[in-house]
Amino acid sequence: MRTSDAQSPRFALTLSFQDIGLEEYAKGASSKISEAILDKDDFDQRMSELSRKAGAMSGDGLRVALILPNEQIKFVSVVCPDDADPITINEHILRTLDGATPYSMDELRFDHHLAHGTLHVAAVALETLDEAEQFAKQYGFSPLACIARTDADTFPAEVFFGLSDAP
Repeated sequence: MRTSDAQSPRFALTLSFQDIGLEEYAKGASSKISEAILDKDDFDQRMSELSRKAGAMSGDGLRVALILPNEQIKFVSVVCPDDADPITINEHILRTLDGATPYSMDELRFDHHLAHGTLHVAAVALETLDEAEQFAKQYGFSPLACIARTDADTFPAEVFFGLSDAP
């Protein structure tokens, strides 16, 4: 994640349509601690347990990275010269995303990675980021940033959608 080590969270919440996982998070690597299954009757109780576990393990609060489900992200790739300047890269991104989602550009946040003549773009709706942050806060977590993980062909690095709006 693109934050200083002092700001890097110790935990990540992996969000999916099946479950919510709590992971110990360190420089992109992680190890699962526990999870809460969404369609189980004890979901709220399990989420409270995840929060308590993280609180017991950490002295710096419940700061987390939110790992978004890839199904909520639009991944596209386009040919782009490796030596392209930032304006050219931005133009490629705007052209690539225009009409690729049901959202206007001002309703999206995106990350990009340029390597070997391919511009990889990942875009997510701002409302998705807001919903993820609100969900985490509802269970006592303090979201620091939203990220995504995928395979190297789809996006060759950890996707970083920026720092959270949460304090």
